[in-house]
Amino acid sequence: MKRLIVFFVAVVLFLPVRGFGCANAQKEAVEISNEFSFKLFNQINKAGKNAFYSPFSIVDAFAMVYNGAKSNTKKQISKAFDFPLNPLPLNEGFKLLINELKNTKKPSNNTLKVANALWAQKNYPFKTSFIKTMDRYYGGAFHKVDFAKETLKALNTINSWVANQTDNMIPQLLSKGDINLLTRLVITNAIYFKGKWKTPFDKKLTKKMDFYLTSNKKEKVNMMYKEGRFRYFENNLLQLVILPYQNDTSMVVILPKKITDTEKIFNNLTYAKFKKWVKSAHKTKIKLYLPRFKTKEKYYLKKILMKMGIIDAFTMKADFSNLTNSKALKISKVVHEAVVEVNEEGTKAAAATAVVLQLKAVMKPFNIPVFKANHPFMFFIIHNKTGLILFAGKLAKP
Repeated sequence: MKRLIVFFVAVVLFLPVRGFGCANAQKEAVEISNEFSFKLFNQINKAGKNAFYSPFSIVDAFAMVYNGAKSNTKKQISKAFDFPLNPLPLNEGFKLLINELKNTKKPSNNTLKVANALWAQKNYPFKTSFIKTMDRYYGGAFHKVDFAKETLKALNTINSWVANQTDNMIPQLLSKGDINLLTRLVITNAIYFKGKWKTPFDKKLTKKMDFYLTSNKKEKVNMMYKEGRFRYFENNLLQLVILPYQNDTSMVVILPKKITDTEKIFNNLTYAKFKKWVKSAHKTKIKLYLPRFKTKEKYYLKKILMKMGIIDAFTMKADFSNLTNSKALKISKVVHEAVVEVNEEGTKAAAATAVVLQLKAVMKPFNIPVFKANHPFMFFIIHNKTGLILFAGKLAKP
């Protein structure tokens, strides 16, 4: 009946590396976010394990933080995220992109909203220029809290905001150990999506079927079914189908043809390949089988981001002196949580990320193709007009 997607991110860092003009700023922001989606997947993917996250939420939050970074801290983040050295076009790109998402045409009972917020230690000397930049480009209002004396109250305030923005799909993003009396800033981003399939699955056609976890291990799942014309692509290794929602978004599903090739295909998946396959998809009549599923994933991204080259930001070498007049802050935590539920009516999904800064202390022409997702597959929820990947995931176990 309805599907919904929610995403939340909180970050305290941001940098640039590739220069681009403001005319193409929105497109470049999309490219940066989508490229990061596949970089991150390569780091978090584990055989036999589900994955689900929102690349846009993480990148948007780090884009805000980037404006506070300097020196080697900035260079490392810039390289990891492929941010331009000049933050202005990056900021302009995200401003345009956020506005585009907010203005997406939505039928009744369909929603797509984006929100940013910053949670700052009261009386701490944040630079006015940084505060103005957050408000102008990201719509991120500064909320004063007292991490030093009322840590639990600050934690509950942030978690309440996240819960509200994600329709309670992420009720507690941050735990007690995620912030402390040394915390000085938490930057948050939230995306919420609610919608329906353009052509719903008929519940009467849903049946118990086998889902193969491996070539010799299976379990019973509720397998949905429908037949219709969808944008479809296949080659000798995989099948791809694009399932539209009602509000200018779609789900892209990538299914390896052989279960034994699954991880090999996923581990070699790149944004360039993804774009090429999506572009090559054409309307075709297919028989589609897709399981109902729900998965919830939570990631602490510090170690992963350090493996990607962001080192100084988490150490005593951190330089966020564009955020405040001193070099007293470093990133202590980057928390990301995401939830997705897919059924006959649509999709529900929510995701949240928090970054915490603290003191240093080939198509068959005649036969109808069958797309049977009865073994591990990848899926992406994309914004049609911009091509932005809002959510990405792998289903290994429904």
